[in-house]
Amino acid sequence: MYSNLINLKDFFDNCKEEYCVIKMPDHFPNYYGFSDLDILCSDRPKLVDYTVNFLKRHKNITVKVHYPENGKHAHVDVYPNGQRLDLKFDFIDSFSTYKKNTIKEGFRDIVLRNKESKNGAYVPNTPCEMVIRMLEYIEYIERRPDKIKHLKYVESKTEHLESFRELWNIFAKEQKEEKR
Repeated sequence: MYSNLINLKDFFDNCKEEYCVIKMPDHFPNYYGFSDLDILCSDRPKLVDYTVNFLKRHKNITVKVHYPENGKHAHVDVYPNGQRLDLKFDFIDSFSTYKKNTIKEGFRDIVLRNKESKNGAYVPNTPCEMVIRMLEYIEYIERRPDKIKHLKYVESKTEHLESFRELWNIFAKEQKEEKR
């Protein structure tokens, strides 16, 4: 059963900041309790402010803001009073959190420039989404077998493979592990 404590359609309809929902769930704008929403943006502080102000009009919730990974993320967490996490807004403005691949400067701007509207929010176009999902797969598959879904997504988009490869070859650089 969906939580939908926060009306995400309303949230994104009124958002004036530049963003893309990355790895958008198929059931969006619905969401389950204890979920997160990954959002790439050009100005994290402004989007965090917008989110906190949007959430202020909701009664009986607690909002917590924190900046994990040395400030590379901004999390705005929504808790129904006295309950477990309902929704986490996870804002990034770069792809610097990935360690197995380095993404060159400019990829964020390409993603935001080529965004598309889907289910009432902006999302990356398919080739950009494929790059993001491949990064996620490579980074976490050893610890999180469920991340296979991202590789399957990339493999399913056969009509976009050439564009995906071009973007990958331009922006992604594999990190070599140092030998000891």
